[in-house]
Amino acid sequence: MTRVWCVYSVLDGRPGAAEDQNAFEVACDDVDAPTLREIDASCPFVKAHAGDWRWRVQTDDAVFGHCWRDVARDSEPVATTPAPEGDAMTFRARLLDVSPAAIARRRRPPPKLR
Repeated sequence: MTRVWCVYSVLDGRPGAAEDQNAFEVACDDVDAPTLREIDASCPFVKAHAGDWRWRVQTDDAVFGHCWRDVARDSEPVATTPAPEGDAMTFRARLLDVSPAAIARRRRPPPKLR
């Protein structure tokens, strides 16, 4: 049976947060295109941390190799790709905190140069 895994990082305004990666298995009906609703229901981080979270998924791009796309609708599908091992499908995502406090942290003025 093919399983779907989400490899994700949390972008919440902390320095280096994009490099901290984690993964979880997604319970979904279609292994080729899990929906945002299924991803949210399967993600332990979203369940454990209050906030206004938005998913940004990595998609293929002919010019740049890949780009990041926001997923907004609960019924919106997310494309998956076969894992190297062949027994799973994966997709890469970033979980972006869009709460007012997180936005304020990201909008801090740059440090003054001496």
